[in-house]
Amino acid sequence: MIKDQDYSASSAMHDNYELYRANIAVAWGLYGIRLLNSSKKGLQCESDKSCEANNTKSESSAKFEEGLMKPLIFVDLEKALENIEVPNTYVSSLDDAKIVFANVLKWFNTAKTFYTVEKDFTICVEITVNISTAYKYYADFVGNISEQIKITKERIKVLEYAVSIVSLPRCDTLEKYQSCRYLYFHIAIAYSTLLDMTSEEFYEAKEITDEMRMETKRLVKSIFDNFQLYSKHT
Repeated sequence: MIKDQDYSASSAMHDNYELYRANIAVAWGLYGIRLLNSSKKGLQCESDKSCEANNTKSESSAKFEEGLMKPLIFVDLEKALENIEVPNTYVSSLDDAKIVFANVLKWFNTAKTFYTVEKDFTICVEITVNISTAYKYYADFVGNISEQIKITKERIKVLEYAVSIVSLPRCDTLEKYQSCRYLYFHIAIAYSTLLDMTSEEFYEAKEITDEMRMETKRLVKSIFDNFQLYSKHT
């Protein structure tokens, strides 16, 4: 027969396991985001120096890789998580970026099963913003402007879905209120990015249509509305 104290101990152990699992997932999600961002900066640096992708790695490139990896490896988790599929240097292609991006989404979605709105409002919002950031950095690896627009629209969907769950009227503490406003800020920024991309795509069009004008107005309004919600009652 299971005693109450045995059940309590087992329940506490399970809760601790889920907590550690969620925190590890968040850590690896942040790792992936940093990897995407640092890699893109490194590749841009090499591009500025007219280094071709197929050339032998220069000394500066080797130093970049070495410097990137040192702060990113989680030594204590390396053995337990050795089967995680991520590049062991830095992301140098769209295919690598897809792998990292997919894993980042998986890790953060794992964390969200523990850090729910009810359990930890603030961390749940932070995870959503991190997912948005992953979309942002992943889009940097996609050369096609139309594909970048699709990715950015997905990024906005993630943020808007989150804000529909944690809307301002439901925020009963100052901390929750500030977290919700934080989401509106990121939505406004994402719409601003989308406007820039859309304008670039429209610029290449032979003719500006009424539909294009309406889309531009819609995006501008979305930026304004979300910045207004962010700045409200500051």
